[in-house]
Amino acid sequence: ALPVSGELPYQLQLTLGNDSQLRINSSLKGTVIDLPAPFGKLADDGRDSEFRMSLQGPERRYNFSYGNLASLAFASPPGKLADGRGELFLGEGGAIVPDAKGLRVRGSLSELDIAPWQTMIGKYAGQDPGGSAKQLVNNVDLQIGKLTAMGTTLDQADVKLKRSDTAWTLALDSQLIKGSATLPDAKAAPIGIDLLYVRLPAPDPNAAVVENAPDPLADVDPGKVPAMDIKITQVFQGE
Repeated sequence: ALPVSGELPYQLQLTLGNDSQLRINSSLKGTVIDLPAPFGKLADDGRDSEFRMSLQGPERRYNFSYGNLASLAFASPPGKLADGRGELFLGEGGAIVPDAKGLRVRGSLSELDIAPWQTMIGKYAGQDPGGSAKQLVNNVDLQIGKLTAMGTTLDQADVKLKRSDTAWTLALDSQLIKGSATLPDAKAAPIGIDLLYVRLPAPDPNAAVVENAPDPLADVDPGKVPAMDIKITQVFQGE
């Protein structure tokens, strides 16, 4: 299933000749995009988008722009998308086709909340959401202004994700947390977390004691937290 529904107004242009290509433009008005912010949209909202595909040559070239939020550039032999190479660029800028096989993701986001994306992936990607990703995506490099995950918010976070034969490697660099994590494909293998530092805020001596204060991890289900092997080199509190 795809997170798209409704009507799709479009203009189609077919060019034949030395540079034959198919081009489709749409305002997407009338189309619902069921994605977390900022990529989702309601039917009444417009978002100018364009799709282009070459029709001849040893490779098919695909280009897609989604407003000023994302662009895709991809090239593959005819009928062999799995053997292709491409880039998904998030934010203002343009995607370019890389030399290496696979799909890389790069760019910047003003904010990213992991929870709604997890819900969306569970809704549309089935029981093995990482299965297709690990076959195609090989590199992620994002700068995120505000990253929210598991009750923690990080400002100005650099996130890098690389694919190996048996695992994903995540590198995170922010003012509060810096380190890496290894996420193995094997279900029984623990996630390896190696943090260079964790900075905790200083306690406020003037803060009032609140009885029965809300738990910041109330929405986290311990039963869904996987096994982890954690190493933290330094822990700071305050400046």
